[in-house]
Amino acid sequence: MYASPVVVAQENRQLHDIIDLMELVRGCRSLFMLHMQSIAAKPIGSMADVVPRTDSTTAQQERSLLAVGRTMAELKRRVSDAGYERAIEQLRDVLLDSVARPQDISVVTIWPATVDDEFWSRLKNQESRAVFVFVHYALVLKRYEAQWWWVRGWSQGIVDAVDHALTDFEKGTLGWETFLASMQE
Repeated sequence: MYASPVVVAQENRQLHDIIDLMELVRGCRSLFMLHMQSIAAKPIGSMADVVPRTDSTTAQQERSLLAVGRTMAELKRRVSDAGYERAIEQLRDVLLDSVARPQDISVVTIWPATVDDEFWSRLKNQESRAVFVFVHYALVLKRYEAQWWWVRGWSQGIVDAVDHALTDFEKGTLGWETFLASMQE
């Protein structure tokens, strides 16, 4: 999905277009949920452990882990509705994985594939808080852009689409400037 020439070539994509493309990843989730037991029993069922975690943490990783903690705490503070708690926790876990496993490109598909249907429905309806949680997914993509050409540009594309989708009032209430600062860390 990310590497498709049709997808990569288009700039200034609207938020609903990006969400529609993410449905491709979510389709895999639906198939997995239908056949979870039989898939889990096969070697492919252990895909999460394909790339081993490193035992030592570098100073850069420690700084990144602290930045993830700050960013996600701020997101949780701004979007305190219990209906978003699980999606935020899942996103935090994926962000932490992106720090711990920078070489594992499969991390980029985990969150859109596993986030619950209730959150996804809110995102498709472009509810401002769901959209604001979603833009934080750009932080995951940004971590892989330097080494994986087919992910390059996705983080900024999502940020731009969300920038156009949210009103100035919503951005102010949700902490848009703080989020943009976290994109620079």
